[in-house]
Amino acid sequence: MRILRLKLKNFRQFYGECELEFLSDDTSRITVIHGENGSGKTSLLNAFKWVLYGKTDFDTGEQTILNELALSEIALGAVTELSLELEFEHEGSTYTVHRKQEFKRTGEALEAEPIGKSVPTLSWIDERGKYETAKNPANRINQLIPEQMHSYFFFNGERIEKLANVSASGEIRDAIKTLMGLEIIDRASDHLGRLVIKDLRKEASETASADYRELLEKEARINTEIDQRKQERDTATKSSKGFQTELDAINASYEQIADVKAKAEQRRSLETERGTIEGDLESLSQERMELVSQTGALAFLSDTVTSVSNALEDCRKKGELPYKIRRTFIDDLLHDAMCICGTELQEGSQARAALEGYRDQATGEDLEAAFTDVVSNLRAMPRERNRLYAQLSTWSAKESDYNKRLKAIAEELDEISSNLGSSDIEDVKRLEERRNELTQLQADERLKIVKAKDAIELLNDDLAKIKKEIDKVQSKSQKEDLARQKLEFAEACKNLVDNLHEALAEETRHHLSSKVNDTFQSILRKDFYAEIDRDYTLR
Repeated sequence: MRILRLKLKNFRQFYGECELEFLSDDTSRITVIHGENGSGKTSLLNAFKWVLYGKTDFDTGEQTILNELALSEIALGAVTELSLELEFEHEGSTYTVHRKQEFKRTGEALEAEPIGKSVPTLSWIDERGKYETAKNPANRINQLIPEQMHSYFFFNGERIEKLANVSASGEIRDAIKTLMGLEIIDRASDHLGRLVIKDLRKEASETASADYRELLEKEARINTEIDQRKQERDTATKSSKGFQTELDAINASYEQIADVKAKAEQRRSLETERGTIEGDLESLSQERMELVSQTGALAFLSDTVTSVSNALEDCRKKGELPYKIRRTFIDDLLHDAMCICGTELQEGSQARAALEGYRDQATGEDLEAAFTDVVSNLRAMPRERNRLYAQLSTWSAKESDYNKRLKAIAEELDEISSNLGSSDIEDVKRLEERRNELTQLQADERLKIVKAKDAIELLNDDLAKIKKEIDKVQSKSQKEDLARQKLEFAEACKNLVDNLHEALAEETRHHLSSKVNDTFQSILRKDFYAEIDRDYTLR
């Protein structure tokens, strides 16, 4: 989307008709507007919001958007008009949005009231040159630029600072979901879970047998408890982010005080390092769990590997495994009724009977392949066990180093906090007291988040067990069977929608992360990279 021009008539500081053209060709894409305080820069920013949505961010409301000079030129009871027109390009079409509002002068002190609501119109010329107008302008505008997204396109310095804050990650995540259409999938999942499945479960319970009804009631109770735990988790997450916002403000205040700026910067550096180490510890723990789940049994198989290897070696020495003649070879000789030495193998002959005896001792291809695989794996197990021990030892040493560094960081942070808390500067003491209070409150909320996540995990395990029991219960009537099928279909649909949402969200995050990193790399030449993590925080 490229903004081409903005026309204003009697809007705020802009008396009469004014036009602002924006550079949008391939060589010039930036238009700089500068002026003194009160000259109308913020009014221009609000002009975009008003022409698109009929709203502004002015504290004084919509009554003051009319230019005072234009109002002073009309008599008491007379009417004047305010209008804005925005022209922009989007996907090959040129759009024109026009909005006007009439005002009636109501008092000598330049007072006016709007007459009715503002009237928007939207027209466009497509890439084929066809002219069209929108029957529902507001709906069409929201399709082009959703109203809840306008602050990501039209913003000031304070807005940029807020978005750059770690606590804004949730807001950014929701915005990305809206832009990519994921919000619709969110609503579909919520509708299925909160309304459809709930109603179908009630319907199934009414027609169910006693056993089935009891299981459905248990399932409903577990789902209700899961929803409660999720609500607790989300509330705690929101509170934690709120505390973080205030902590960020306190840290910024410290850096404005010359006497403690160095200490504040040192603390910020230490906290960043602590966060990195905690992330590394979590990754290490995850990798260790995965390795142990895959190969951990090797640590307990030393005696078993030895005994099995000895047994197979005895079989090999006795010629039992693998046998020197394959069964398929003997089958071919019996089929041809001729031995490799030239002896005929007639039915009932002594030669044929001897060869059939060898056939019973011969090794089948499947058994021989299994023998080879087992021997190969047994030989590899000691090496894999040693590799497991070596990797676990490496991780243990690294974990020990991480914990030592975390302890040292904690001591340094405590010392900084103590120094700031005993500062002779009263504002610093007050800020540090509040900071310590917020830190404790945030720690409490994070503990609630962890407890809620653990509870949800256990409840999901219980839910899976209940579902298995439900699957075992047989329907007692056709009506009950139909109700069960409808419920199972709705649950399958919700799972499908949830999986689709997760896949699309992850794909979107990876795409955006790659785009951000490309931009980051084009700006900096240092050996750093940027990414958007799973919490939609820029790192």
